[in-house]
Parts: sequence; structure tokens; C-alpha cells
Amino acid sequence: LFLFLFAAFLIIIFLGIYVFLFNTVSTNLDIDEDFGQVNLKDVNALTFGRINQAFLDSADYIGFTVLFSLVLLMFLNAYFLRGEYPRLFIIIDIVLLVFAYILSVYISETYSLLINSTSLLSNIYVNIMPKSSAFILNLPMIIGIVGCVVMILSYSGMPRKKEEISFNG
Repeated sequence: LFLFLFAAFLIIIFLGIYVFLFNTVSTNLDIDEDFGQVNLKDVNALTFGRINQAFLDSADYIGFTVLFSLVLLMFLNAYFLRGEYPRLFIIIDIVLLVFAYILSVYISETYSLLINSTSLLSNIYVNIMPKSSAFILNLPMIIGIVGCVVMILSYSGMPRKKEEISFNG
């Protein structure tokens, strides 16, 4: 759960940095300058400009897909490790969930301060990546829900099938 918190925060921050860098490079390459027989603006529009536009159009989907896959992997991990831990560990998991919730509040507020610090960051994180930003801003609620579902899957009494026992060892 703690790894999920830090990974989610860092993935969205680095994705925003990549969006900013791609956009800056594309803007600087988009000047109307001739180098011999080649116009830099035309070449950029045909090559890097298309890549940049595709990246800007899909950056939010990339970020949201990565975050959703992290949640899905936590669910799968909890399902396949069910019954491995003694039921006494549920108390430790509840304490860890409370700490993760507190940490997620700090991460969400830090992200809010970061995106509201300048209009440049606000443009990148709010206008270009709105779904990913909403995910991080709602991180405390998501941590609570995901943590509870993971605990239910981990400590549920779902019996294993014969195929699972022979496959897992």
C-alpha cells in the first residue's frame, strides 16, 4: 500500500514532467527557420510534432492506465496470497491502513500545492492530465477503499481450488 502511494505520486509527477519537456522541445523546434533546403517548422510538423501531439493526447490515458493497473495488481496479489497469513495480522493491516491513509492525505495535499503553485503546472496537470490528477487528489478515498478490499480479499475464507493448490505448490 505504501509502495502504491509513492509509485502513484511519482508516476504522475514524472509524466507531467515528460509532457512539459515534450511540449517545450516541440515549441522550440516549431520556429520558422531555414537550414539549407530544409525548413525546421515543416520538418517538425511532419516528425516530432506528430509524436508530441500523440503524447499530449494520450498522456492522461497513460497515467490513468498505470494507476488503475497498480490497483488491479494489488487486488490480484491479495487474491492469490489469501490464506497465507495468520488472521492475527489483520490488526497490523488495519494500523498500516490508517498510516497509509494519513500519508495519502499528505501526498494529496502536496500534489494540490504543486499543481496550484504556477499556471504552467496547472495547465499541464489540470488541463492535459485531468483524470490522473483527479486520481491523486482523491487518493485518501481511494486508499481507504482499496485497502479495505485488499484486506477482505487477503483474509477471506475463500477456499483454494485443486488447480490453484497444485499450481502454487
